[in-house]
Amino acid sequence: MIAYNLPRLTYTIQAIWVEEASYMPANRIKESLCSDSSAVKKSGSTVTGLRLTNGQTIRSKYYIEASYEGDFLVAAGISTALGRESSSQYNESLAGVRDDTRYTQFEIPIDPYIVPGDPSSGLLHGISPEPFGKPGDGDQHLAAYSYRLPLTDVEGKKLAIYNLRGTSPPTTIFIVDI
Repeated sequence: MIAYNLPRLTYTIQAIWVEEASYMPANRIKESLCSDSSAVKKSGSTVTGLRLTNGQTIRSKYYIEASYEGDFLVAAGISTALGRESSSQYNESLAGVRDDTRYTQFEIPIDPYIVPGDPSSGLLHGISPEPFGKPGDGDQHLAAYSYRLPLTDVEGKKLAIYNLRGTSPPTTIFIVDI
C-alpha cells in the first residue's frame, strides 16, 4: 500500500482530532498575527489575548505556537532557541549538523546564485555563505524547509497553478521531478 499526503485529507484528519478532543476545544486560525507591539496582550507573564491583522482578538487559556519561525513566541517575549542544537546539548546522536545525509539531499544540481552560474550576482535568499560546520555542531540558522505539492493528471481533479502574491524568483525555487 502506498500512502499519499493529500493536504485536504490531512486537514480533515486534524479537524477530526480536534473535534474528538472535546475536553480541550480548539479553533484553527487562518489569519495572521499583527506585526506590531499590540499583537500579544499580557497580564504579567500570562498571555491573555492575541490581536490578528483582521482586528479580531483571540482569548484562550492555551495557545499553540505553530508558525515556522516562532512569531507568537517572539511577539510574546517568550524565550526560545533559534537554529539547531548540538548533538551534545541533549545527548542526541541525530541532532546538530549532519555529515551523512544521503537520503535527504537533492539528486539534481541546484544553482545557489541569483543569476544562475554567476557568483557575482549574489546568493539566493536564505542561502548562507558560512561554512557548513562539523558533524554534531549546533548553529543559529533557520532550518531549510520545502513544500511538497501533490499534482495529478486526472481530469476533473486538476487545479490551476499560479504565482503566489509576493513571491519572486530570488525567493522561490521550483524543482520538478519527472
